[in-house]
Amino acid sequence: YANTARKHVLPHLQYLRISELSINRLSKWLNDLVRTNGLGRAKDARMALNLALNEAVYLEFIAVNPLDKVRPLPPLPRREVRALTMPQLAEVREAMFEKKRREKAVGARADDRLLCWFEVTVSNGARIGEVLALTREDVFLDEPNPFISITKTLTRDKKGKYFIGNAPKTASSVRVLPLSAEAVECLKLRISKLNDLSPKALILPTRYGTLWTPQPLRERLNRALEDAGLQHLEEHPHLLRKTVGTLVAA
Repeated sequence: YANTARKHVLPHLQYLRISELSINRLSKWLNDLVRTNGLGRAKDARMALNLALNEAVYLEFIAVNPLDKVRPLPPLPRREVRALTMPQLAEVREAMFEKKRREKAVGARADDRLLCWFEVTVSNGARIGEVLALTREDVFLDEPNPFISITKTLTRDKKGKYFIGNAPKTASSVRVLPLSAEAVECLKLRISKLNDLSPKALILPTRYGTLWTPQPLRERLNRALEDAGLQHLEEHPHLLRKTVGTLVAA
């Protein structure tokens, strides 16, 4: 909401008094946004401003929210959910292995974090922040059916700095998720390399022991796919979650 307000609300409306936000002025602002930035951005901007104006009503700065009288924007067209096929999933996995082998061949320390993240995610469709927030106490590899316990996720403060929150995205996100044999193997290897033996030790830290965050992971994933000639897949971390959901639904 803060980013949307900075990019699409304040540049157009910040010098107006709240009482000057007329229905016609707001309608023109939204129509201009649709034309220049698209329907999705306009909907986001309307939602951000609507929250602010509802707060203004609560604080008795204005009597009514003028956005309530502005005609609603048309619904976004439904997009087909894109998911990888099983052969494509195998290609992506091979790209992870290739990256690991190449790094080892040139003398750099083999980094199996990307492959480990991949195997855990395709096991159960966990969110990227949930996997990156995993600690030793969340991983149960010696059970008859190995699993991970999701009780937290990466989140950001107002300055954009990542930290591990005390809860996942929603209350229903607290859950246990199964692990494939490949994920178990990768996790055992990762844990064997950790210097920190405490229950709170991160499973996928950076080489400096700090939080590995989504953007560096995306960059490594994109480089691995480009090196393997798979950039046409337009892979991104959330696509693996959609792929797992699609396979389960089928």
